[in-house]
Amino acid sequence: EAGEETLPVAFGCPHRCRFCRDGWAMGPHRQLDPDLVVEIAARMKAALAATDLNLLSPDLGCQRGLFELLARLLRIYPRLSAKSLAGISFVRSPALAPLLPRLGKREVTVGVEGMSARLRAWLGKRFDADVLPELLGPMHRAGLRQAKLFFIATGRETDEDVDEAGRLLGGILRAAPRLRLLISAMPLFPSPGTPLAFVGLSDVREPLRRLEEAARGAGAEFRISASPEEIRAAALLTRAGRAGTRALVRASVEDRIAYDGELRRTEAERLVRRLRQDGLDVEALGAEIGEKEICPWDDLDLGVSRRVL
Repeated sequence: EAGEETLPVAFGCPHRCRFCRDGWAMGPHRQLDPDLVVEIAARMKAALAATDLNLLSPDLGCQRGLFELLARLLRIYPRLSAKSLAGISFVRSPALAPLLPRLGKREVTVGVEGMSARLRAWLGKRFDADVLPELLGPMHRAGLRQAKLFFIATGRETDEDVDEAGRLLGGILRAAPRLRLLISAMPLFPSPGTPLAFVGLSDVREPLRRLEEAARGAGAEFRISASPEEIRAAALLTRAGRAGTRALVRASVEDRIAYDGELRRTEAERLVRRLRQDGLDVEALGAEIGEKEICPWDDLDLGVSRRVL
């Protein structure tokens, strides 16, 4: 963004969410020396016309010595941004909530992921989302204007799970009645290099519909960041590996399908039809991957062994 520079302060994620590669493939969590961070920040300020500094980290909330580092950096930059804040740290580090408005932060993003505690445990995202209303309420009164919550639809949702999400959103808006609450949801992508790479693909259209209904009923805005059709097509292509090359090339050359930020539903469905036309068993590709089954990515070094996953 104009006027903003980004400075990495840590690498590797300390959390091992079962759907995300960062905690499995990026190595142990390691921080840059605070003196080096401050030195680089000062050099960037001298060389660039920037007023904002964005601190890049897999999760800034678990940074050791964070408050002292922020105090030193605020002597150089009038505004700091902390976009990489995991929901786990936001909830487990209560001192962060009152700090963020003082940094001039008017928007906050929290990865809630599962629609219920049960599903968050399945996704490996273990934290108590029920404390979000009591954290966001005071932040709103201190100047917070917007909160965005991310959810993942797994296809394992029950009525009770969706109802729990609805109660959470209602509680937040009761605690912060003028807060703009955005709900961003997407289907689970079984990413290679994660424990959930081997799960079967599920139809998540109904859970997404129910979550949208619950969000709008509570007074929140709702959006889907990737359609179920797009995620399914991407997962099937990933699992097809080289066997899907012909379908992908023909879809590009003959159907003029080009990926530009997203795949439209019709394009995703066309890709899946191309896989079928080439004789691939789409249902088998979407099934759970067995322990002994060979995957197209097994000959790649993903940073962690398949046995561990």
